[in-house]
Amino acid sequence: MKAIIVNGKIISICEKPTYVKKHPTIDCYVNCDKSEAIGIAAGVGEDGGVYNLFGRNDIPDAPEALVRDDNNNEYFFNAYRQADKATTDIINVEEAICDSDTITDERIAALEDVLCELDKG
Repeated sequence: MKAIIVNGKIISICEKPTYVKKHPTIDCYVNCDKSEAIGIAAGVGEDGGVYNLFGRNDIPDAPEALVRDDNNNEYFFNAYRQADKATTDIINVEEAICDSDTITDERIAALEDVLCELDKG
């Protein structure tokens, strides 16, 4: 496994990185062997794109990407732990919102009871 790291953030974990070079006649990047590569295509969403290989600056305005061996699955497990923690945090927030809704509902019910008593009196 390989971890692709950009600005200290893991953007991809893959079996084989997608190395790219500039097409000789068309203004685009194409897949190539590592020996020919000027960059790497990696990530998805806002982290997706073409990146300079670490130590190179052949792709204008592109940050550098570091390709690290992840033989011990360190990055995979770190990414898993981060995702698991984020899931736990989301569950905690949802529970807090539900608790808040319950408290609000109880306060509204109590206020309605008081208003009903005032209407009777």
